[in-house]
Amino acid sequence: MSSRLAPEHPFPTGLNDAYEGLKWVTENALLLSANLSKGFIVGGLSAGGNLTAVVAHRARDDPFFADKPITGQLMMVPGIVHPDAHPDEYKSELTSVEENKDAPTFDKVDLYRCYSANPKDPECSPLLYPSHANLPPAYLQICGRDPLRDEGILYERVLREAGVKTRMDVYPGVPHAFHWHFGHIPLALKYDQDTKYGLRWLLNQSVPNVKSVL
Repeated sequence: MSSRLAPEHPFPTGLNDAYEGLKWVTENALLLSANLSKGFIVGGLSAGGNLTAVVAHRARDDPFFADKPITGQLMMVPGIVHPDAHPDEYKSELTSVEENKDAPTFDKVDLYRCYSANPKDPECSPLLYPSHANLPPAYLQICGRDPLRDEGILYERVLREAGVKTRMDVYPGVPHAFHWHFGHIPLALKYDQDTKYGLRWLLNQSVPNVKSVL
């Protein structure tokens, strides 16, 4: 099962496909040899991190998930708020779009190309949801030389202040998704190891004393 991709299929097609896929997995866990009572984690990188944040909000408010809630969010270098929708109270904290506008691997121009939705729609900019309470625990990975850096750091704090359990790792001086492009460097190896630790941490939030196989 795959999501239809932009730009041929504009927003919210990909989001709706992701959410329907999530529901399918929920209803067919046995076919996948999965046990959701051991942990039900959603996750993604970059635009996938954005989808993760949005589907977590949708699922929180959807009676379909009342007896099978998502137990964790893994957000790797996520897009959290459209650069044209930065709330006034946070603008002084959201400077990385300009600071890293010419960053390698992913720059300001690339960032704008990723968006086609109304910037102020929370399903495009999940930072703008009126409430972040009662969301599942979240683990975030943030790159220091990334236009998305500050919104990820801010989102971790907003979640934490709403009572959500969070954990975050920041990788100074490296660009967006650097571990794909420069996988041989020590920081990329640390990133991959941290992802495993982050997943273990998320599982431990829902099922005490989980012995991770990662």
